[in-house]
Amino acid sequence: MSGDSAQSANIAPHENGSEIRLALPDGQLVGINGGEFGGRIEWIGQDGVRRVVVPDKNPVAFTTRGNDIFVATGLFHMGIDSGEIIKLRRTGSGTWQVSTVMNLDEAPDAGARIDDATWMLLTTHGLTQVDLIELTKEPIYRNENWKLLWANSVRPLGDSWLVGARRAVIEITPRGGTFEEKWLIPASCRRLKTFESPDCECRP
Repeated sequence: MSGDSAQSANIAPHENGSEIRLALPDGQLVGINGGEFGGRIEWIGQDGVRRVVVPDKNPVAFTTRGNDIFVATGLFHMGIDSGEIIKLRRTGSGTWQVSTVMNLDEAPDAGARIDDATWMLLTTHGLTQVDLIELTKEPIYRNENWKLLWANSVRPLGDSWLVGARRAVIEITPRGGTFEEKWLIPASCRRLKTFESPDCECRP
């Protein structure tokens, strides 16, 4: 699921991939996420050489503010549910300063920038809003059954948020101090069969 504004979104099957990229004036950062097999963040400069900047992390989203680059990293697997935000800054000598600025207490799955200061993160349990200036977080919406959604994208749509998951797009809309969760499924899927676990499958 993609889209550059809060007015429209493109919904299409998710393309599986383990890399995210952030282009910078003199190169690009590449986040490699191998799940339980590990991950890292690499820098590819103008010489084309790949150099590891951050080892042993599972990056899922990049965003920037000024000279700072923020990376949401984490892992949900076999009882592990952890995440954090790390900050990268390039020094004048070309080296990288790396620091952990926030513990998310759960794994992130995707991110969407709202404005200059605000970053919305999709996590294993809902939506968390991050203030990149104050370096604080605020859970916006929680659903403990989301942990098996295998969600992979989040986008604003008007006052709502769209979450791309394995079997549906989920629309989260504020309603008088609470939120309404609506599942948008393909026309060919007339009903969802649910199981004891928070999982489901489409049935014609």
